[in-house]
Amino acid sequence: MKVYIDKCEDYEESYEKAKELLKKCNFKVKGKKVLLKPNLVTGSSSQSGITSDVSLARAILDKLDDCEVTVGNDFDYFRDLGYDKLEKEYNCKVVSFDKLPKKDIIEVKVPNPFKFDKIPIARDALEADYIVSLAKLKIHGLCQVTMSLKNMFGCVPTRKHRIRIHPSIRIALLDILQIKYPNFGLIDGVIGNQMDEVASNPINHGILLASKDCLGLDVVGTRCMGIHEEEIEFLKRAMKFYKFKEEKIEVIGEQVENVMKPYDRRKGLSTHLRYLKEQAVAKYVELFKV
Repeated sequence: MKVYIDKCEDYEESYEKAKELLKKCNFKVKGKKVLLKPNLVTGSSSQSGITSDVSLARAILDKLDDCEVTVGNDFDYFRDLGYDKLEKEYNCKVVSFDKLPKKDIIEVKVPNPFKFDKIPIARDALEADYIVSLAKLKIHGLCQVTMSLKNMFGCVPTRKHRIRIHPSIRIALLDILQIKYPNFGLIDGVIGNQMDEVASNPINHGILLASKDCLGLDVVGTRCMGIHEEEIEFLKRAMKFYKFKEEKIEVIGEQVENVMKPYDRRKGLSTHLRYLKEQAVAKYVELFKV
């Protein structure tokens, strides 16, 4: 499994740097139904460390040949972050999974449940032939880290469904991935985020990572944050479930030891309070089936 790392110091050069990186990965998709899933959890810019920069989405879209493309995300921050312009530029569909009608929310049985027997998935994700996870290099208050695999949680539509699943995400992520697993991952680590996934604590990291093996990609991304993958509960579970062999990782380009920057993993008070509230709401939703 090959994981590629290139340096990219700022977003003025990120489009060209991403195109070079995708070329090294031999990334090109033709004639498929593609879902491009960015990480747009707030309307804060990529400079905040929270969201995937739209320049990287453009680099990916440039490599799609005769594809039916959906740019899909749970929250509707497309206009805030310039993703709405992609619709005309690339003749693609831009969709908020939080605004789907009921007919486009599909309950799917999980083959080997870890937490949930069924998971609701957006039809656009379920019917995609090829999924590109455009992730962000971030610490996550609940899931510990968030990169290409955790980004797939955004394929669960509506806040009601996500609030029920999210408190168990370290386990439930394996349920989601059994239904839809990304075919390719590109991680925006130009500016990463520490401590939290929605509160800005940016770190200038200056890297882009990419791979056709998203589990290997996230393992390497975790190491780039100064964290061993065995410390991350969902990665540890995923490595066991997918029979991941660490020795098969081949890092191409910049090496981890040369680009590693330790991320602050401490949770702030706002993070603790947010998750206490979320857990209470999740129990209410589950108890009363609202």
